[in-house]
Amino acid sequence: MNKIVLATLCLIGCTGEADIGIDSQPVACNPDGTSTADMTGEVHYNGQTYHFDNATPSLVRDTSGAYTTVNLWNYEDPSTQRGNTLRFFFECGAAQLASYDVVGGGNQQVQCPLQVAGAVLGSIEILPADTGTLIVDQTQGCLAGRFHVEFDNSAGDGELNGWFSIFTQ
Repeated sequence: MNKIVLATLCLIGCTGEADIGIDSQPVACNPDGTSTADMTGEVHYNGQTYHFDNATPSLVRDTSGAYTTVNLWNYEDPSTQRGNTLRFFFECGAAQLASYDVVGGGNQQVQCPLQVAGAVLGSIEILPADTGTLIVDQTQGCLAGRFHVEFDNSAGDGELNGWFSIFTQ
């Protein structure tokens, strides 16, 4: 029964368009097998504003391949490699074709199977996501998807939007 529900959710969330604050078209693998991403927005932390206008993607799996972490690094100064990383951690297992709710993790319990933990790390020590949506559009040959993430709405800590296509073979 659970597999039928998950398959139905995937068909609803993965094959149709979904407007989450960025392009509503699903993201596909790059035909040339390269990894690319883009991210825009800003985050406010400890009285500073960090602007995001680029992203370098990477993907990490644990030794069993069961857990997936998507890292989207935004450089502030390429010469010093200084910047921040938006991280999505699939605590419930490997990424699947689905629409996930983004939560802060750590301070907020992730509810499996359709939630991921999100946070910004780097120059910002750690800023957990408050809310958001991550849609995984493709998992064969690459991990591709799009997202909209908000950080502490009540404090106006900012939001990030973007997409990624990370080659996996």
